[in-house]
Amino acid sequence: MMKKHLFFVFTIVCLGYSCTKEPDIQIDQNELIIGVWEQGGSVDGRIVMYRTQQLPDNSYGISFNSDGTLVERKNQGWCGTPPVSYGDFAGTWQRLKDKTILVNVVFWGGHTSFLMDIYSLTDRKLVFDYLNLENTYFER
Repeated sequence: MMKKHLFFVFTIVCLGYSCTKEPDIQIDQNELIIGVWEQGGSVDGRIVMYRTQQLPDNSYGISFNSDGTLVERKNQGWCGTPPVSYGDFAGTWQRLKDKTILVNVVFWGGHTSFLMDIYSLTDRKLVFDYLNLENTYFER
């Protein structure tokens, strides 16, 4: 009887330690875009991003803040040949329509503006079409 009891307790303890809990990510249900997003590829020509805790070290990511500011982590130089160096660039965002976000952000060569035409947005996944509005490069 004692062996069965110890086995039961041991099993419960092991199961408790083996379960991994996904980290808590604060989500504003009124504005799902707010938070940190990491690029996850593309589907049918649309960009796919996944919510994460922090901007990735060595890939594209973007963090939308509730005050209308953002941080875009992207290539910090003109060359896209590996090894690519990533840096953080400050900008702003605003919702133009229910499913359209305007982003204004600096980059290594000046300033850019683009639209994110949101195809789908959940608490974990963002899918959108990208439309570049302008590029202004430094004169040499």
